[in-house]
Amino acid sequence: MVVGYSVGGALLRPGNDTVAQRLAEWGRDHHLNWAVTRLEQTQYALNTPKTGGVLAGGIPTVAGHKPHRRGGTVGAAQPGAGTANSIRHHPRTR
Repeated sequence: MVVGYSVGGALLRPGNDTVAQRLAEWGRDHHLNWAVTRLEQTQYALNTPKTGGVLAGGIPTVAGHKPHRRGGTVGAAQPGAGTANSIRHHPRTR
């Protein structure tokens, strides 16, 4: 009875999420991550997306954006970027 009331409240909240999305969110909020994850994995396994192919219309670009044409490699990392010395670790807070 209480579960039905709780789920009903989650389903009646305002918003544009589907019923499946609302139920998944409710489940995660109520410590059912394992069940939601298992159901999502099953859904994905039964409905795997196609691989390969070409995006209809190509890859979209930002209007007015012109790529830089300098002598370097696009997206080249700075020296030391991504190394253990450049990453700061913060303790998790709850």
